[in-house]
Amino acid sequence: MNGRTVAVVGVVVVLVCVSTPLIGQDLPTGTWAGTVRNAPPGNPNPRPASLVVQKGPDPLWRWRGGSNEIVTVTFRAAQQTAEVSDIQLAEGRLAYSFTAPGQDVRATCELTLQADGRYEGTCRGIPTALITLSPPEEEPGVEK
Repeated sequence: MNGRTVAVVGVVVVLVCVSTPLIGQDLPTGTWAGTVRNAPPGNPNPRPASLVVQKGPDPLWRWRGGSNEIVTVTFRAAQQTAEVSDIQLAEGRLAYSFTAPGQDVRATCELTLQADGRYEGTCRGIPTALITLSPPEEEPGVEK
């Protein structure tokens, strides 16, 4: 390996580690269903949106260390799907970011827990969107 190859390999390793979602408390798996609408003066009509959280076996768990599960999260709205990164759920706050397909703009979302159990907030950078999401209901007899 020459010096240039080592530098490229180092960058790839950093990117793999950063792309793994970050989680504060255990993120409920399933589909977080809700709506998205543009902030004024945009389209005020709510449209379906969802955050899909899935857990599966991590083929690289020995290399990464820790659990042998990997969490994948996707955001769906306006008939588009984007992979979510930097997701955090802690102390009544849900935060995540994504890049919409075909765009170079990164959206950053921050939602807070409401009294009725829904999370509400904004995503900035796409332009600003107002988001409401409800966590998936727990299946009877299944502990998460």
